[in-house]
Amino acid sequence: MRSIPVAVLLCGALLCLCGCGKDNGSSGSSGGSGSSGGCSGGESASTGGARRGYAQSSQSMEDSLEGKELTAGTQYNGGERVKLTRLGFSYEVPEGSISGWNEGTLGIQVRDMSKPDSLAIMIARTGITEQEARDLMSQPFDLSGGENPGAALKPAGDISQDGDRLSRGMTGAMAAGRIELVLGKSCGVGCIALGPAGTEDDLKAYAAKVIDSVKFAAPGDETKRQELEKQLKGKQLHVFKYKGSNTGTGSYSSEWNIDWHLGSDGTYAYQYRYTGSGSAQVNNQLGDEIAHGGTAGDTTTNHEGTWSLEITIPSMVLVLRASQGGTRVHSIQLDGGQVKVDGDEAQVSQSSLKP
Repeated sequence: MRSIPVAVLLCGALLCLCGCGKDNGSSGSSGGSGSSGGCSGGESASTGGARRGYAQSSQSMEDSLEGKELTAGTQYNGGERVKLTRLGFSYEVPEGSISGWNEGTLGIQVRDMSKPDSLAIMIARTGITEQEARDLMSQPFDLSGGENPGAALKPAGDISQDGDRLSRGMTGAMAAGRIELVLGKSCGVGCIALGPAGTEDDLKAYAAKVIDSVKFAAPGDETKRQELEKQLKGKQLHVFKYKGSNTGTGSYSSEWNIDWHLGSDGTYAYQYRYTGSGSAQVNNQLGDEIAHGGTAGDTTTNHEGTWSLEITIPSMVLVLRASQGGTRVHSIQLDGGQVKVDGDEAQVSQSSLKP
């Protein structure tokens, strides 16, 4: 299925739910500055371990899923049922539509072929709570990659909820949108429909049709998720990064130290520190130094809460639910003895803070 640029941009706006949200420092000294990543808001995390999923869901759990298994690069046509066994859900492609998924992307594309200017994206993740769903539906969606603020879609009206179903409209100067989301006991599935302004009713009906077709079963990768989560309990993940340069008339250096302490009880402690310095000199025409200056910065941030590993469409993610509110999501890869967080190799050791 052909890649659609707006789909990539939209997926970038979904990081707080199921993608990679990097933390940056939020408190600084000596000229440092920064901002914290992840979604704002959110319920307080339980000290006894992460609250996961939506136990009140009325969605039935099938013994097994029917349909064709989702594979990257394959086009599915209207009337076909598509399943994601590892996540534990299936959906039906609406008549007159096509659907597909590109390797590594967060969302599944669904498109009504009679409306080339419209597009729907399906997203899913295990462990989604009601508050996390509400946080997602309260975020603006930047469709321009930051190049055009007018392209942002903003939430319109209140979130409508009927049991385990939530929905909300979106509006913008260049487009309109609709989010429909259903919370299963183990997995949450959302559909974001986008189209030209003035098509709000059509977008609402299309997103609802996709979500109405969703069926759930136990996630096929749940045992694997629990095993990998067990491997990380009581561990400290440490990422160190360095950048520097020396040109003869100036130099700079930057260091990042990032630590995730993942407790066996489901709680975590996150620590981030950035230090940077730079210097420059000015020479006259003879090459003699006539001026010299320098800067230094130190930025840190810390937060605690509960953590869990969760399953998304492309991969596993590390979900941090901060006790002060907010959810942060990091991609995580575990390959033998090597662990990568957000693509950076991490050193693994026993945690001194969260045994």
